[in-house]
Amino acid sequence: MRADDEKKTHGRAPDAGGRESVSTPAGSSNSSSSSQIPIRAVIFDVGGVVTGLRYGRLYKYAVYGFDALRRVVTRRKNDVENYIRVYRSTRKFNDGILQVVRELKAAGYRVPVLSNATHENIRAAKEFGAYDHFEPLILSAEVGFEKPDRRIFELAAKRIGLRPEECVFIDDKRRNVEVARGAGYNAILFRNAKQLRKDLQKHGVKIG
Repeated sequence: MRADDEKKTHGRAPDAGGRESVSTPAGSSNSSSSSQIPIRAVIFDVGGVVTGLRYGRLYKYAVYGFDALRRVVTRRKNDVENYIRVYRSTRKFNDGILQVVRELKAAGYRVPVLSNATHENIRAAKEFGAYDHFEPLILSAEVGFEKPDRRIFELAAKRIGLRPEECVFIDDKRRNVEVARGAGYNAILFRNAKQLRKDLQKHGVKIG
């Protein structure tokens, strides 16, 4: 089964909820930035946050469909190289997101990745450059858990070496954000880079 980190690696459908911001610190409904534990890391999901689709999902499905038809006609195997080629042709970096990452790093914040991805998808994303600006990488296929399993959030804090409350987690899936908050993280439901800047500032993150 072909999968990318915009989908759950075991075939579960993305959440159907709206995309309004979920940026309240864990355990509080109206905390001000002055009362928060200082943030030391901003953790990014990849598909839907760092990267998006060129021209929308319809374009992606059309490219995958054309590639599948070409393989049938030419009797080529459904190999990893084909997947990587299609991945590159259907992905882009979301507007403004790399600038946000650069500013965070310049300000001294750590910027890990916490993403659902198959081994095939990991290779494609690495060749695309999707992970180039992030460290460490916590990837579901490599650690044995996937979002929204609480265990991957617990593991992420250990890998990063910080308490969850010292981190902000960013994802475009509401359920992942909710579980992250339940595990003690500050969390933001991503819409775009402009909204992300504002919500990071609400958490006391020095950016912009």
